[in-house]
Amino acid sequence: MGKPSAISAPRKRASAHQEGFQDAARLKDETEQEEEIRRLAEGVIKLATRTSMVGSALACTLTAIHLYLALVQYLRPFSIRHHAVFADTGLVSLYVGEVASALAVAASGLSVFRFVHPRPDRLSWKYALNTAILLTALQTLYWLSAASSLYVSAITRGGRGVPWGLVWWKPVPAMLMFAFATISIDGVSKQ
Repeated sequence: MGKPSAISAPRKRASAHQEGFQDAARLKDETEQEEEIRRLAEGVIKLATRTSMVGSALACTLTAIHLYLALVQYLRPFSIRHHAVFADTGLVSLYVGEVASALAVAASGLSVFRFVHPRPDRLSWKYALNTAILLTALQTLYWLSAASSLYVSAITRGGRGVPWGLVWWKPVPAMLMFAFATISIDGVSKQ
């Protein structure tokens, strides 16, 4: 009984041989998994790059629009319809709000771009995002105060309606751009 039989010896060799195949298969699986992880990581990087380019292009477009509106307001006050609604309020500095909106949108776009394309010698994405938070809050407060001035002006004029359809969207582009920046950065950083 103490001596192994002739039948059990081949089984042990087959078992050791089979374990070798399992180890090789496991190694192959690990290399395939590493290859799949690398391929997925490359896909995330490509998607983040595309997202940052789209976000940056959108930020540049919105910034140009706000700067154009600021210039028009500065050169010809209240000549644009959505600025003309503020004519009765006495707010002649609407161009300040447009410039603040442009800066908030630009800072949000820059934060997304710098997150995907970091450079140590340039502005960091965290600084740009913190600046975007501050500028978005300030321009939102400015436009809310302008809207409240418009509302008070409407009440003192005898109840003429306030065109909220022209007023509510003034702070929205910067707020949406900031939301896009935070969602993009948060989505990529979790990958």
